[in-house]
Amino acid sequence: MNSKHEIIQSPVLKEIISTYADLWADIMLGKNLENHRNKIENDLHYVEQLAVLKEKEGKDNSQLVKIANQLYCLKLIILKKLKLRL
Repeated sequence: MNSKHEIIQSPVLKEIISTYADLWADIMLGKNLENHRNKIENDLHYVEQLAVLKEKEGKDNSQLVKIANQLYCLKLIILKKLKLRL
């Protein structure tokens, strides 16, 4: 099994990916922003830890890094919509 398919085997990561479209819809409509911000922060933390683990194991973590970047961008959009500063 190649590393791209291995990465997607994580149940938490599958949930993050499957809810991504729903999150975007709510964010674009300005719904549940605070709840989504909290969830994204938790998911981002999880993905970052997983990426570090993969790197320590010498495995390709580029897909995880891409996911983390997208979650971070999404978090910034939410913060902007909430008019919060980092």
